[in-house]
Parts: sequence; C-alpha cells; structure tokens
Amino acid sequence: YYNKGNKYTNDLLKIGIDVTKSGEKDFLGKINVEKLMIPTIDFVSYKATFKELTEKLVTSLLGVLVVLDKNEVYSGIVSINDVRQNLLTDNFTDLLIADDIKQKIPIIYMDEKVSKALKVIEKFNIDCIPVADRETNEIEGILTHQNITHAYYTHIEEWEADQFLIDYDKK
Repeated sequence: YYNKGNKYTNDLLKIGIDVTKSGEKDFLGKINVEKLMIPTIDFVSYKATFKELTEKLVTSLLGVLVVLDKNEVYSGIVSINDVRQNLLTDNFTDLLIADDIKQKIPIIYMDEKVSKALKVIEKFNIDCIPVADRETNEIEGILTHQNITHAYYTHIEEWEADQFLIDYDKK
C-alpha cells in the first residue's frame, strides 16, 4: 500500500500544510482568505434608494452589495435577504436607503486564515464576509460560506480517494 498524494495535497504540503492522516486536521487554519475570496465586488452608496438597491442586487453576481459611507469607506453590506425582509415587514420601503438596512459586518483581512473567517460567518449567521487589504483597508473581495464549504469538501473527497491509490511503479 502506498499513498502517493495528489496535486492538491502535494501543493498544500509544499506550503507547509500536511493533510495526510497524521497531518493537519484543520487545514482551513492554514489557508489565507485571499486564496478563496471572490475579487468581484458590487459597491453602493449609503444614500442609494431601496429601488436602486433592488435593481443592483438583481444583477449582482453574489446577491450582496458593499455599502460605502460618505467618505467612500466600508460601512456594511446589503444582501438580497435584507431587501426581502424589508419588503415583508416594512410598508415604507420607498423611504429606505442603503444605510437604513445595511448589516454592519466586520471585515476580514486577505492575510487572515479561512478558519477565522468561518468563525465570523457563523457568529453573525451570514453567508459572506467582506475581505480587505490590511495596508489600505479597502475592500478587495468577498469570501462566501459556499466557497469555504466547497474547498473543504473538495479537499476531503480528494484525500479520501487518495487513500486508496497504489503506486504500481514503486512495487
């Protein structure tokens, strides 16, 4: 029996992450957020009307808008779920602006670990978190729960399959 590894596990091993049976169990704690974030971001002004938010969210790739304050600094996010909730509970949606319905979600930095981002996502019960550059503090992307889950399960599937591979050239 010989476990030769695969491209994914070998690449991880090259950067110091051992995901073999005896290796790292929390491989998400070894991966920087930058590796999994989506660099496509939709921004909106804090003054955007409810109608503008709705129109922009419908065409948004992720269904999330990053809200910028009057100084064009991150102040929160608005998701399609926030708009839906306000449609169901508020009779005055025509009077709402982005600043009224945004969620003040903390940012995570590109050089922080995915496991930390996952803890924030779970703590705030959100689907995604804005990712910022530590030096400029500007939002550079979005990290989604779905991306983290996909990376995790891809790793697990490859690891499980790899456990049964035999290198016949070595025999």
